[in-house]
Amino acid sequence: MSAPTSSAAAALPSAPRYLVDQAENAIDRADRKAAALGAASIALVSLLDPKGAGHHGTLQAATDAFVAAGRFSWVAAVLALAAAVRPRLRSAAPGSHPVSFFELPEEYDPDQLRSLVAAAAGDGEDWLLAQGHVLGRIAVAKFRMIQMAMALLVLSALMYVLGSSLS
Repeated sequence: MSAPTSSAAAALPSAPRYLVDQAENAIDRADRKAAALGAASIALVSLLDPKGAGHHGTLQAATDAFVAAGRFSWVAAVLALAAAVRPRLRSAAPGSHPVSFFELPEEYDPDQLRSLVAAAAGDGEDWLLAQGHVLGRIAVAKFRMIQMAMALLVLSALMYVLGSSLS
């Protein structure tokens, strides 16, 4: 295999740009997963609602406890999925230049915007590295929330199954 020509090497994305692209793709995947899981879990909760068979006493209390624990876990899972898809509204930029539109000034000031853009353009690699860092942290946080939601959904289903088996 021969070495890439200069035009082929120029066509390859830079490492910082590649990092930003991968982080953006991971965020998109996490948002799609969380939205799909949230929709499915909301639809499935109606199927996982055990109806009591008229038991009384200790057996009914145990059934009610398992069902209540299942509902609590389900609500916590849906909240975790909602947290995974909500936009990040706080600044997390490690550098001195803005990384996202959330860090731009509230009031329109063309001179200030020009200076911010010039600062970012002046050192494009640092700007891309800062973006990659922030976006990567966002992607990791989203996937952790999805993992927690999945664990809570499994726990919820187990609680519903236990509650159903007792009724």
